[in-house]
Amino acid sequence: MTKISLLPNRLLRSQMAAGDLLPGVDVSAGETKKVFLGDLLAELGVNRLINAAFRINQLAVSGTVVLAAGVYGHDMWKAGASGCTYTFATSGGVTTLTITAGSLIQVIEGANLQTGTHVLTWAGTVQGKIGAGSFAASGVTGAVTGGANLTIEFGTGTLSQVKLEPGDLGTVFSLPGMMQDDAACRRHYNRVLFLIDTLGPSQVTYALAPIGTPMRATPVVTWSPVSQVNVSAFSLSSPTTTGALGQLVSTAGGAGFWQGTAIFDCRL
Repeated sequence: MTKISLLPNRLLRSQMAAGDLLPGVDVSAGETKKVFLGDLLAELGVNRLINAAFRINQLAVSGTVVLAAGVYGHDMWKAGASGCTYTFATSGGVTTLTITAGSLIQVIEGANLQTGTHVLTWAGTVQGKIGAGSFAASGVTGAVTGGANLTIEFGTGTLSQVKLEPGDLGTVFSLPGMMQDDAACRRHYNRVLFLIDTLGPSQVTYALAPIGTPMRATPVVTWSPVSQVNVSAFSLSSPTTTGALGQLVSTAGGAGFWQGTAIFDCRL
């Protein structure tokens, strides 16, 4: 019989006794092996969710957030098939959502997943599910296929500190660095300040609208002007994972100027 001895379980959300067999720990039959929790967490404790603490809010949603089906609120989180209504508040560095109608989902990119059992944990009263599984309280498990996109979903109730990780035992929630969280969100959706001008009237100027964080795929690019002077036409075209080409045509009235937000979107 294979046996694994563990250090005390104070870092684990689920109760774990010495001698429990854990996924991801490679031992031969009949071997006894001691596993340090630090090593175990490095193997199993990486959160596959992005913006799991709801800290990134590029759309600046506020108050009562009412979303139609498929529309995003906080970065990476969008409404389910019946829409979603929620409020949120932050206390002691923890942001808690209160979902009052519909459901909230996140689609996880398949490139960030590995085949095997995964466990979904959170703080709050909502029920959640993995993929096509059934809704249940925190600690729900499900089969995941590496390389295939995966949807997790939450119903009504309170929700914070969400974590999806390999295995069937949920580990303690920990925050990634803010820069790491922000960059992961911007890999899917990025709003960039862009300025372009011409030297005189009736001229055409081209300029690159760069993206600081490369996107996960070629994005759809749109734009929202803040101010403009003597603009006959403005466009962003030929998007890539690192930017898009801006074009400004000035009027006969004088040099043209355009300032606004370039929006790059390749969310799942």
